[in-house]
Amino acid sequence: MRSAEVSLHFSYTEFAGSYGVCFKAIRSDPDDTDENGKPRQYAIKRIFPTINAAFILVEMLILRLLDGQKHITDLVQGFRLDGQVSLVFKYQKSQPFLAYLNKLNLEEIKNYMFTLLTAVEHLAYWGVMHRDIKPTNFLYDPKSHTGLLIDFGLSELEIDSQTGKPRKHPDNAQVMRIAQLQR
Repeated sequence: MRSAEVSLHFSYTEFAGSYGVCFKAIRSDPDDTDENGKPRQYAIKRIFPTINAAFILVEMLILRLLDGQKHITDLVQGFRLDGQVSLVFKYQKSQPFLAYLNKLNLEEIKNYMFTLLTAVEHLAYWGVMHRDIKPTNFLYDPKSHTGLLIDFGLSELEIDSQTGKPRKHPDNAQVMRIAQLQR
């Protein structure tokens, strides 16, 4: 999707944080459907205009680097509308952490932890520090046993203090671009 093609219908606010507001949305394109033929759902993170553009770009580049793999949210696109940046993600069905916390059995707890730690392992492989892992930033659906690590607004690469280079994959052009923006 190009930003010029974006036509979304926002349904309701799901979460308001200190950096923006998240909405659940569908595209107005009738051909954009899921495997059940229903309109595909997206999560839109509208970032407050007071947030530094470099922080937003670092978040977007880190998400592109992680590529929606290993239980990490998948950035579909970013766009600017009326001076406000919005990021579009695939929607993850989930429940609030406290709604299922005391209801999980041992196998379900193992699955939750395995899913979360798989995401953390992927971050470690790329040298990314999330810096805000907490239950509200790990969307989990106990019915489908799926989880997704979200909200990379505070994330950054590990940088070697001696060399000033990224600790992992310093020859990767995208990693180097992120490292330069972090300075």
